[in-house]
Amino acid sequence: MKKKITLAALTALSVFPLTAQPPVWWGVRYNAPSDQADESRSIVVDASGNSYVTGSTFNSNGNLDVTTIKYGPGGQTLWTMNYDGGNDNDEGRKVCIDNSGNVYVVGYTKVSTGQDIITIMYNSSGVQQWATPYNGAANTTDEGLGIDVDGSGNVYVAGYSTETGIDFDAVTIKYNAAGVQQWAMIYDSGNSGNDELRDLDADGNGNVFVVGSCDSTGIQTNGHMMTIAYNTSGVQQWMKTYNGSDNSNDYGKAICLDKFGNVLVTGYSYQTNQWFDYVTVKYNAAGAEQWNQRYNYGNNRYDESWDIIADTLGNVYVTGQSQATGNNSTPPDFATIKYDPNGSQQWVSRYNAPNNNDDRAYAIALDDSLNVYVAGYSKAATTDFDFTTVRYNNAGVQQWVLTYDNPVASNNDRVNGLAVWPNGDVWVTGPSSNLTNDDYMTIRYSYSTIGYLEFSSSPGLELWPNPATDQISLKIDASQHVFADEILVDIYDISGRSVKTQNLISNTVGNYSLGVGGLGKGSYIIYIKNSRGQAMGQSRLIVH
Repeated sequence: MKKKITLAALTALSVFPLTAQPPVWWGVRYNAPSDQADESRSIVVDASGNSYVTGSTFNSNGNLDVTTIKYGPGGQTLWTMNYDGGNDNDEGRKVCIDNSGNVYVVGYTKVSTGQDIITIMYNSSGVQQWATPYNGAANTTDEGLGIDVDGSGNVYVAGYSTETGIDFDAVTIKYNAAGVQQWAMIYDSGNSGNDELRDLDADGNGNVFVVGSCDSTGIQTNGHMMTIAYNTSGVQQWMKTYNGSDNSNDYGKAICLDKFGNVLVTGYSYQTNQWFDYVTVKYNAAGAEQWNQRYNYGNNRYDESWDIIADTLGNVYVTGQSQATGNNSTPPDFATIKYDPNGSQQWVSRYNAPNNNDDRAYAIALDDSLNVYVAGYSKAATTDFDFTTVRYNNAGVQQWVLTYDNPVASNNDRVNGLAVWPNGDVWVTGPSSNLTNDDYMTIRYSYSTIGYLEFSSSPGLELWPNPATDQISLKIDASQHVFADEILVDIYDISGRSVKTQNLISNTVGNYSLGVGGLGKGSYIIYIKNSRGQAMGQSRLIVH
């Protein structure tokens, strides 16, 4: 489990290189028609370079829908599909794909009595094949958080459900290729607290492995990290818990399998006078614990691991957030750790953004050269979060840092999902602020191209001639935009530097002229808004 073209003024891309860094190839911003808060949560990439994103967007009724988008290798939108259960909010949590390009999404859908797990399949053309809900026996609250698909098209889902009373139980579900439920396995610790699953991974034989936490005392404040293995028929093979020495809170957040069939899990665990530490555990295929490792930065504060991956040699990598001092209000840093197959720590690499502020990593990936990529968000020069992606070589030496901040609306931009190609191309996705709310924002960094293309969904903007020499004409469709007293034009070069700003007197026809002869030859980005700050469009401009 671990899967008209315009050039926007969103090139406020900061680069802190220590070695050759990839340029930004393209960025795609998706703003649903209601222009409310949209959030992409998960991304996978196929062997052809197509990327698939899911999350949630608001519809015209003010409710959330599951919105899944397929982008081509160059960032073009191939299809956008919305799932609306019809009863209030629906959200996508995770996406995966099979070798035929079919797309699978899990999340939840609101129903009259609460919410159900929803699992959706689209074919490679975006046509919905099936959408199957799961409603726990108590008919209240259920949610899917992890998903995977095997080589036969069977789909596995993990999350939580309410089977009796009001407390959550851990649930793992298998569907066949037609979306018919084959089995649903419930784990209930027997106590009055919550049991829930956060992630899963399936092997090539249809065995499925899940991780989460289970209540150990009925108090709901004392849980154990929990890992369970089921065979292809849904029969539990083993169940293991990790309980820190304080018998307090232990949370499992991510799981992966290595090529040898070992099961790796990570999360965080409470320790008296140390608060939370990273905890990483390795089990063999039979469920026997091979080792466990904790990470406490030494400040006895919060250290929380959120993602894990293993390389072809059996080395294990985890990432998350770690407070840097003993002060409880001190912001955290990215903290990434490599363990060898025997659990010996090889290195710890921390990233603290230049402003010494809040930095949180949530995703990790590897390329074929075993470079390590982590992504999340950081506060650098402002008080708001920026997309942040860091690459380390396999010795843990930082190679580069790429951050993205939308200069048009410099509010929060947060990476939720990361995918990496074998050659080191990187895709990230998450919510990014526009002038009113958040949009989906997806970026591809690539070693094989130069420049940063954003494919805008804003209609009604024409620019000609392009390429241009001295002057361009702009046509803004009055039916698509709200006009004000002035039109504000900002032009940026491909490094994100502002090179020209001009105010144009608004007219109802929407025709404007702009001189560009003083810019010099090259590629530029034009961003247009009205005097109320409302975006009106953006376009790439070539001057020659």
